[in-house]
Amino acid sequence: MYKLSWKVYLKYFFLMSVIFYLLIINFKGLIGLKEADFDEVTVSGIEIIFHNLMLYIKWQVFFLLSPIFFVFETLVLSWSIKTGIVTFGLDQAIDKLWRHGIIEIPNMFLYQLLSFRLLYYWWKNKSFATIKEYIKENKKIYLLSGLLIIGSGIIEGITW
Repeated sequence: MYKLSWKVYLKYFFLMSVIFYLLIINFKGLIGLKEADFDEVTVSGIEIIFHNLMLYIKWQVFFLLSPIFFVFETLVLSWSIKTGIVTFGLDQAIDKLWRHGIIEIPNMFLYQLLSFRLLYYWWKNKSFATIKEYIKENKKIYLLSGLLIIGSGIIEGITW
């Protein structure tokens, strides 16, 4: 009943891709930035994995706040991507992002969708039994998402 389908995920993935694209191309205030305005920060793979796992846990535990998380994180991530493009150029920004982003961004959409659907079903039924049943039916997806976070963090730590 609550199982997340690939069809639903692909629709959400497409919608989020369009939203990110539109936000990235419409952040116009970054034109004056230069590469010298930013220092590259070296972060270990462990720190990256920990940070990303904390975001994942936040989305799942505090699913009632997922609309707020969505607005904030979508704006911050699209702003960061646009900043990288303006600062380093499109080629270098893509080079820095694609290795781990090809896993991390679709996975971020996946755990966002898990959280949104949990919120929806909880709101619809107003029952904590719904939460238990939803998590039980999607436990493999939750596990997969956590493993993808670890994998993308390792890749990002290696390529940083």
